[in-house]
Amino acid sequence: MYGARKVWRQLNREGVRAARCMVERLMRGAGLVGALRGGGTPRTTRVDPAAARRA
Repeated sequence: MYGARKVWRQLNREGVRAARCMVERLMRGAGLVGALRGGGTPRTTRVDPAAARRA
């Protein structure tokens, strides 16, 4: 549920000194990502392979 910024703040509250970039790097290495607001995955445009292409 927590992103890198909230994890970093929680660590500081508990007295663990850590750089935010280090928390980001460790989370990325562990494959951890914070929850997105609004829920779900972000929507992106999907290309229709059957659509006509411009010349």
